[in-house]
Amino acid sequence: MLVIAACIALLLGAGTTALALNSPGGFGIVNDLMAEPPTPDENVAKAPEEAKENSMELNASQFHGDGGYSGPWYNPADDSFWSYEWAGYKYHFNIRCEGDNIETITYEIEGERSYFEIIDKTVTQQQRAEGIHVFHYPKTVTFDYNHQESIDDTRIVEIYIGFPLSESGLEAYRRLMAEGHSYEAAAQLDAAIEEGAARELTGSVLSATATFADGSTQTKSYLIEAPDLGNPTSYTFTEIAGN
Repeated sequence: MLVIAACIALLLGAGTTALALNSPGGFGIVNDLMAEPPTPDENVAKAPEEAKENSMELNASQFHGDGGYSGPWYNPADDSFWSYEWAGYKYHFNIRCEGDNIETITYEIEGERSYFEIIDKTVTQQQRAEGIHVFHYPKTVTFDYNHQESIDDTRIVEIYIGFPLSESGLEAYRRLMAEGHSYEAAAQLDAAIEEGAARELTGSVLSATATFADGSTQTKSYLIEAPDLGNPTSYTFTEIAGN
C-alpha cells in the first residue's frame, strides 16, 4: 500500500509541474514567444510633423545647351529683323527650381541680347489675322511650382539670343550662297553658330525668384558660362554671392 501511495504522489507531483509550466502565470516560455504582440492604441495622438522652412535651389542639371539656329536675329527692342550677318539662336529651357513651400517661380534673364521666347499656342488663326501675336520676347517668365514644364498645351518657353557671326561664319555663309550646298561650308557655318551662341550666352545672368505659400519671396542669381566655347555641350550656373 505504501508503494502504491508513493506512486500516486509522484504522478500528482508531475502533473502539477506540467500545469505550472503551461499556465499563464508559470514558466510558459514557448507560449510567451508565440503570443500575439499587443495592439497599439490607435487613440494615442501622433506627434505632428515639423513644418519645413522655406527653401529654393536651382536645378540646371538637364541644361546642356540643346537648341539651334533660328535664322537672322530678330531684335525685340525695336521689333526688327537684322541682316544675315546677325544670327538668332534658341536654347531649350530645361531648368527647374526645387525646394519647400514654393508656389511660383519667376525667372529673369539679364544680357544685352538675351530674352525669353514664349510661343502662345492658344492663339487661333482668326486672332492672328486680327493682329494678335504668337511670339513674345519678355525678360521674365513665371511658372507654377507644380507645373514647371517649358512645353505644354498652352505655350513653349525658350531662351532666345542674338549675336554677330564670326568671320569664319560669314565666310561659310557667303560660300553657301555662291556655290550652293557644301558639306564643308555647312559644317563650318554650324560650328561658327554654336560657338557664337555660347559666347553670347556666357556672361548672361539668370535670376530665380520663389514666392512661398506665406507670401514671402527669395531671389537667387546665377552667372551662366560655357567652360569650353569650342565645344559648348555643357554649361555652368554659378550662384552670385550677395543675392
